[in-house]
Amino acid sequence: MSCYGICANKTIWDRNDLKTKLSDVAILKNGFKESHAWSHWKEILYLRNTDERKKIFDKIQCKELVIELSNKLFELAISCQIPLSNINKIVKA
Repeated sequence: MSCYGICANKTIWDRNDLKTKLSDVAILKNGFKESHAWSHWKEILYLRNTDERKKIFDKIQCKELVIELSNKLFELAISCQIPLSNINKIVKA
């Protein structure tokens, strides 16, 4: 699987602060999941699927995939720029 999103390990970043600050970001309300390492992640390609992997090696599909991912990353970056400008790390004693 390949994914994109916001990597924010639970042991380093204050997830409550992060979720609060990102609660109004519309793009994050559609299909993003959470894991220990990622506060928000979404699948790009399911690489265990042969048809999905073929996209990487087909020039036209690969180019379309690169454009699609570039647009998604740009939209994510612009949408989260201000909310993420001052998130808090977990303070360890």
